[in-house]
Amino acid sequence: MNCSKTASNDRYGEYFDRYYEKRKHTEEWLYSEFIKNGGKPETKHPIYFVLCECKSFQNFFGNKDQIQIPLKNIDSAHISFTPRDSMYLKDMGLTKGTIWNKDHFLSMMTESNKSISDFIINLPAFYGQLGGYIEVQLWSDNYIKHLL
Repeated sequence: MNCSKTASNDRYGEYFDRYYEKRKHTEEWLYSEFIKNGGKPETKHPIYFVLCECKSFQNFFGNKDQIQIPLKNIDSAHISFTPRDSMYLKDMGLTKGTIWNKDHFLSMMTESNKSISDFIINLPAFYGQLGGYIEVQLWSDNYIKHLL
Protein backbone atom coordinates (compact mmCIF):
# COMPACT_ATOMS: atom_id res chain seq x y z
CA MET A 1 0.00 0.00 0.00
CA ASN A 2 1.32 3.41 -0.93
CA CYS A 3 0.59 5.53 2.16
CA SER A 4 1.46 8.77 0.41
CA LYS A 5 -1.49 8.36 -1.96
CA THR A 6 -4.40 8.97 0.41
CA ALA A 7 -6.89 10.22 -2.17
CA SER A 8 -7.53 9.70 -5.87
CA ASN A 9 -6.01 13.13 -6.56
CA ASP A 10 -2.92 12.43 -4.41
CA ARG A 11 -3.89 15.33 -2.12
CA TYR A 12 -1.25 14.66 0.52
CA GLY A 13 1.66 13.38 -1.57
CA GLU A 14 4.93 14.49 0.02
CA TYR A 15 2.95 16.08 2.85
CA PHE A 16 1.93 12.71 4.29
CA ASP A 17 4.47 12.58 7.16
CA ARG A 18 3.38 15.99 8.42
CA TYR A 19 -0.27 15.08 7.84
CA TYR A 20 0.13 11.90 9.89
CA GLU A 21 1.60 13.79 12.85
CA LYS A 22 -1.25 16.31 12.71
CA ARG A 23 -3.79 13.47 12.51
CA LYS A 24 -2.28 11.82 15.62
CA HIS A 25 -2.56 15.08 17.61
CA THR A 26 -6.12 15.56 16.39
CA GLU A 27 -7.07 12.05 17.48
CA GLU A 28 -5.57 12.62 20.92
CA TRP A 29 -7.75 15.74 21.24
CA LEU A 30 -10.86 13.92 19.93
CA TYR A 31 -10.30 10.99 22.29
CA SER A 32 -9.84 13.21 25.33
CA GLU A 33 -12.87 15.39 24.58
CA PHE A 34 -15.00 12.36 23.70
CA ILE A 35 -14.33 10.88 27.13
CA LYS A 36 -15.07 14.25 28.80
CA ASN A 37 -18.42 14.27 26.98
CA GLY A 38 -19.34 10.86 28.42
CA GLY A 39 -18.00 8.67 25.63
CA LYS A 40 -16.72 5.17 26.30
CA PRO A 41 -14.44 4.41 23.36
CA GLU A 42 -13.64 0.80 22.56
CA THR A 43 -10.84 1.87 20.24
CA LYS A 44 -8.08 4.47 20.63
CA HIS A 45 -8.61 5.76 17.10
CA PRO A 46 -12.03 6.41 15.55
CA ILE A 47 -13.39 5.24 12.26
CA TYR A 48 -14.39 8.37 10.33
CA PHE A 49 -17.66 8.83 8.49
CA VAL A 50 -19.65 11.71 7.05
CA LEU A 51 -23.24 12.04 8.17
CA CYS A 52 -25.65 11.30 5.32
CA GLU A 53 -24.48 10.76 1.77
CA CYS A 54 -21.77 13.08 0.49
CA LYS A 55 -21.14 12.79 -3.26
CA SER A 56 -18.30 15.33 -3.15
CA PHE A 57 -16.37 13.12 -0.70
CA GLN A 58 -16.98 10.04 -2.83
CA ASN A 59 -15.68 11.89 -5.88
CA PHE A 60 -12.69 13.35 -4.01
CA PHE A 61 -11.57 9.98 -2.68
CA GLY A 62 -12.46 8.17 -5.92
CA ASN A 63 -14.72 5.70 -4.16
CA LYS A 64 -18.44 5.20 -4.68
CA ASP A 65 -18.76 2.58 -1.91
CA GLN A 66 -20.86 3.40 1.13
CA ILE A 67 -21.34 2.07 4.60
CA GLN A 68 -24.63 3.07 6.14
CA ILE A 69 -25.29 2.59 9.83
CA PRO A 70 -28.50 4.05 11.27
CA LEU A 71 -27.72 6.36 14.20
CA LYS A 72 -30.40 4.62 16.25
CA ASN A 73 -28.27 1.46 16.09
CA ILE A 74 -25.18 3.14 17.59
CA ASP A 75 -24.82 3.46 21.34
CA SER A 76 -24.26 7.05 22.48
CA ALA A 77 -21.09 5.93 24.25
CA HIS A 78 -19.49 4.99 20.90
CA ILE A 79 -20.06 8.00 18.63
CA SER A 80 -19.14 11.67 18.38
CA PHE A 81 -19.66 14.42 15.83
CA THR A 82 -17.81 17.54 14.68
CA PRO A 83 -18.85 20.32 12.31
CA ARG A 84 -16.69 19.57 9.29
CA ASP A 85 -13.22 18.04 9.47
CA SER A 86 -11.86 17.52 12.97
CA MET A 87 -8.27 18.06 11.88
CA TYR A 88 -9.18 21.39 10.30
CA LEU A 89 -10.92 22.44 13.54
CA LYS A 90 -7.83 21.52 15.56
CA ASP A 91 -5.48 23.28 13.13
CA MET A 92 -7.58 26.46 13.25
CA GLY A 93 -7.85 26.42 17.06
CA LEU A 94 -11.61 25.87 16.90
CA THR A 95 -11.60 23.27 19.64
CA LYS A 96 -14.09 24.69 22.13
CA GLY A 97 -17.54 23.15 21.84
CA THR A 98 -16.96 21.49 18.48
CA ILE A 99 -17.06 17.84 19.59
CA TRP A 100 -20.59 16.73 20.29
CA ASN A 101 -21.95 13.54 21.80
CA LYS A 102 -24.99 11.90 20.21
CA ASP A 103 -27.54 13.37 22.61
CA HIS A 104 -26.22 16.93 22.19
CA PHE A 105 -26.04 16.57 18.42
CA LEU A 106 -29.59 15.20 18.10
CA SER A 107 -30.83 17.95 20.42
CA MET A 108 -29.20 20.62 18.22
CA MET A 109 -30.84 19.11 15.13
CA THR A 110 -34.26 18.97 16.78
CA GLU A 111 -34.03 22.53 18.08
CA SER A 112 -33.15 23.80 14.60
CA ASN A 113 -36.57 22.70 13.21
CA LYS A 114 -34.80 21.98 9.91
CA SER A 115 -34.39 18.83 7.84
CA ILE A 116 -31.13 16.97 8.42
CA SER A 117 -29.65 18.21 5.13
CA ASP A 118 -30.71 21.83 5.80
CA PHE A 119 -29.30 21.60 9.31
CA ILE A 120 -25.93 20.38 8.02
CA ILE A 121 -25.69 22.96 5.23
CA ASN A 122 -26.87 25.86 7.41
CA LEU A 123 -24.99 24.99 10.59
CA PRO A 124 -23.02 28.26 10.62
CA ALA A 125 -26.18 30.35 10.70
CA PHE A 126 -27.72 28.25 13.47
CA TYR A 127 -24.78 27.90 15.83
CA GLY A 128 -21.94 30.10 14.65
CA GLN A 129 -19.94 27.00 13.72
CA LEU A 130 -18.36 25.89 10.48
CA GLY A 131 -20.85 24.01 8.34
CA GLY A 132 -21.20 22.06 5.14
CA TYR A 133 -20.93 18.51 6.45
CA ILE A 134 -20.77 16.67 9.75
CA GLU A 135 -17.82 14.39 10.46
CA VAL A 136 -18.76 11.35 12.52
CA GLN A 137 -16.25 9.51 14.68
CA LEU A 138 -17.18 5.91 15.49
CA TRP A 139 -15.27 4.63 18.53
CA SER A 140 -16.07 0.91 18.24
CA ASP A 141 -15.34 -1.67 15.54
CA ASN A 142 -18.39 -3.73 16.54
CA TYR A 143 -20.70 -1.82 14.18
CA ILE A 144 -18.66 -2.74 11.11
CA LYS A 145 -17.17 -6.06 12.25
CA HIS A 146 -19.32 -7.94 9.76
CA LEU A 147 -17.63 -5.97 6.95
CA LEU A 148 -14.04 -6.71 7.96
